[in-house]
Amino acid sequence: MKILMVDGNPAAKLLVDELRKYGHHVDCVNMSHDKDEGVLFNYCKQPFSVSLMNLVGLGLLEKNYDVVHKNFGLWCCNFDVLFFKLSKKAKLVVHYRGSETRERYGLNYRSLVDACIVSTPDLLKYHPEACWIPNMMPIVKEPVRSSKTQNIHVVHMTTNRGRKGSDFICKVMKGLTELNIGIRFTFVEKMHNSEALKILDSADILIDKIDTLGGSLGVRLPGHVAYEAWGRGIPVVCDLDERYDDLYGRAVEYADMECLRDVILSLCDNSKRRYDLAVAGQDFLAEYCSPERVVERVLEVYEK
Repeated sequence: MKILMVDGNPAAKLLVDELRKYGHHVDCVNMSHDKDEGVLFNYCKQPFSVSLMNLVGLGLLEKNYDVVHKNFGLWCCNFDVLFFKLSKKAKLVVHYRGSETRERYGLNYRSLVDACIVSTPDLLKYHPEACWIPNMMPIVKEPVRSSKTQNIHVVHMTTNRGRKGSDFICKVMKGLTELNIGIRFTFVEKMHNSEALKILDSADILIDKIDTLGGSLGVRLPGHVAYEAWGRGIPVVCDLDERYDDLYGRAVEYADMECLRDVILSLCDNSKRRYDLAVAGQDFLAEYCSPERVVERVLEVYEK
């Protein structure tokens, strides 16, 4: 199968690599300035004239593929989808990954596409016709049994301070580190993905997010960084909507604004609980996010 993958974000890149292992021909079109190997050309964040030429080029290029797999929103408020539909050959699959849907800046394709995928289950309320397929996440390191209760390294990583509750998390962790009770804290923001993951590798606990916005603005379920932590055998602390407790409840230590401080103190003193959480996180990945499982489900969508 010949596939054109539009967008080079880390989750999509994992999917591309795995599809190639299964013998499919996959070309990529990037939306950033990154010079990733195997990318045909950068599509967005270019001067208008260059973007327009690339858009026309994509419309012509698309005729050479069986499937166009679009991640996130694209150029010109997503109306570029009309260019893709000029071709009668390629199936158009749109993959909604989060903020473009929650914040309503992504066009709702529906009748213009052949299939939709969402990366998190909460997005199904915006796209009930979609198929939920979580981001692929391989297990790269097994959880380590340890009796460690000192020099515990807590990490928080963000690309959106408001959505993640980062300011509140940093305030709580500043108070804990100032107690000099053996807790270290690292806040990761505006850092290249590879460098951020090196810091995550050194973590004993990841705080993924705490809802400080409330109501429909808060996203109370694990994000992509939580999946990265599970893949590295690191326990995750996260606010969690009770509707998703059956799905994620065993894999995260619940915390909200009222109890985050106490939860961190408790986990730092309880190495067995940290280990059990890390194992549960990898059980979740094995069931839902293994490369084999995700590729199988994505191909089912392509072939519908």
